[in-house]
Amino acid sequence: MDRQFPDTQFTNTQFTNTQSTDTHRSGFVAVVGRPNVGKSTLTNALLGEKVAIVSPKPQTTRNRLLGILTRDDAQVIFVDTPGIHRPLHRLGEVLLETAAATLPDADVALWVVDVSGRPHDEDRQVATLLAQAAGALPVILVLNKADRLLPEHVKENTAAYATLAPGADSLLVSATRGDNLETLLAKIIATLPPGPRYYPEDQFTDQQERFMAAELVREQALLHLHDEVPHGIAVAVNEFKERDVSANVTGTSAVPVTSSGMTYISATIYVERETHKPILLGKGGEMLKAIGQGARREIEKLLDTRVYLDLWVKVRPKWRTKDDELRRLGYQAPRHRLDKDFYEEVEHDTSYSQDALIVVILVSLLGAFGGFLNLVFAGQIGAAIGAFIYRAVIGVAGYYLWVFVAQYIGTRFFKGTGDFGEVQRAFGFAYAPQALNLLAAIPCVGWLIGIVAWIWSIATGFIAIRQSLDQDDTNAALTVIVSGVAVFFVIMIIGIILGTLGFAGAALTGAFSG
Repeated sequence: MDRQFPDTQFTNTQFTNTQSTDTHRSGFVAVVGRPNVGKSTLTNALLGEKVAIVSPKPQTTRNRLLGILTRDDAQVIFVDTPGIHRPLHRLGEVLLETAAATLPDADVALWVVDVSGRPHDEDRQVATLLAQAAGALPVILVLNKADRLLPEHVKENTAAYATLAPGADSLLVSATRGDNLETLLAKIIATLPPGPRYYPEDQFTDQQERFMAAELVREQALLHLHDEVPHGIAVAVNEFKERDVSANVTGTSAVPVTSSGMTYISATIYVERETHKPILLGKGGEMLKAIGQGARREIEKLLDTRVYLDLWVKVRPKWRTKDDELRRLGYQAPRHRLDKDFYEEVEHDTSYSQDALIVVILVSLLGAFGGFLNLVFAGQIGAAIGAFIYRAVIGVAGYYLWVFVAQYIGTRFFKGTGDFGEVQRAFGFAYAPQALNLLAAIPCVGWLIGIVAWIWSIATGFIAIRQSLDQDDTNAALTVIVSGVAVFFVIMIIGIILGTLGFAGAALTGAFSG
């Protein structure tokens, strides 16, 4: 088949022919489901073309991909989506948003499940998403992996999935063996509305060659690597052009370097941790070589030309948690996430260290001044001076103590990965609510304002800790609560000790108002 890649993106308002729409059907089919149920394998099988990479790893698909099937009687645009799951980081949230965003514009939803097993919680999450977003959207329940379904489980498994999609058409298929795919395709076309072709007859995807090449490199990395490394990998193509490849260019291609007129591709594989880089390179570069050779063969099939592939490996810490990094790597993350993005930015930018400390010092001075005024109004001038000094010092010291305790507890017991500097920068700005302690001068309620400021700091501290230590919500909450309580009691004990030494006004004011 003559493969056609787009020079520009088409939209569903651009028709490419003038044929009658009375008998011709066309439309967009959203392929949705939890990870690892065979959505991409099914899409490729229905198209007869490879538009989506496939691997046994969850979340292999990260982008919305269009696969275009054109026949005389119909044009079916399959929209392959990332697996719907419970996200643990910003990339996961972006993938979930990408999958959900396909439903409002779809003409049919193809819900793919793994019928060889019982429904998972994520399958129920898909059912909820379809119920909320799809409205009157026709749903076809694709009971995939029927070749793995034991005969004694056919009735109970199919019934279990049917209860999640009441009223939906369903069909047992095997994407890997091709069982029932023609029947499924006929069912899809019959469900589509009448309409013209949206894309040229010879175009089979909306993705550019550059994107496809990057995906094929990532596919090989997923196939060759194990454990947690593949999930933290991203690929970006640096150069893609026709050029002569001279003998002094090094790379992973097995194509003779004396040949000319081939496609030269330079790509960078990004990992999140320094410890992952040597794993990706392998002993003597063997792992990277194997990835490159496998990717080159697949890209040559795609482009129908000889390819010289140069691969590089670089570390980009925590790229899955940062919107700017996600956009740079081609993932369409929303640009306005002020709460989390801010802490992500200051966490990795060391220039914010001084700013964070300034915030802490100013907040501590404001709180100290509030305590000073409170005691002045009460006629305790001597205690007021002591309280001011105590509060100013303990405010800064308490900040460093909380950062130390949170970073230690978070990394030792609650699956955190950030260092002291990252936590210090993010947590410095989370300390800002303590400025409320300036209002401690208000008679009778100063102590209450101090408690409110402390609780508010716990909330902002949760966001800062979660981002700087790269934790999920549960571990971040545990880190903040345990460290916050520990620091509170340490400060209170210091206040009591100072009280026994004759500084009761200063110490107790500082200990109980934060």
